[in-house]
Amino acid sequence: MTVVVLPGDRPLEGWEDPARGSLKFQTLISGDLTPTSGMVVGVGVVGIGETLAPHSHPQDEIYVGLEGTGALMVDGVVHPLPTGAVIFIPGGTEHAVPPAAEPFRYLYVFPTNRFSDVDYRFTGAR
Repeated sequence: MTVVVLPGDRPLEGWEDPARGSLKFQTLISGDLTPTSGMVVGVGVVGIGETLAPHSHPQDEIYVGLEGTGALMVDGVVHPLPTGAVIFIPGGTEHAVPPAAEPFRYLYVFPTNRFSDVDYRFTGAR
């Protein structure tokens, strides 16, 4: 079955705990929201100064720059994330979105059934 989801179809969400970061996100494809399995896809929406705190999770993840130029810190190394760039993050690798210098958006992809399956482990919470 083909599934089509537009960003306007999903609410903009954020973490309830500000220690996790301040960026917002939209989960577009997730088995609890769509008749899909094996993949989660969403959009991260980052405003000036917003962040995603250092964390890891067992699942691999892919980031794709959609709009603007952001950055992703992976194992302490900052990588630019301009429009069109793709970054693969192996499961278990610490990564974060440092304070954004300009607004940007990125696509995220996890090889799992539901967003709630992603076991976020925030470094500051250890």
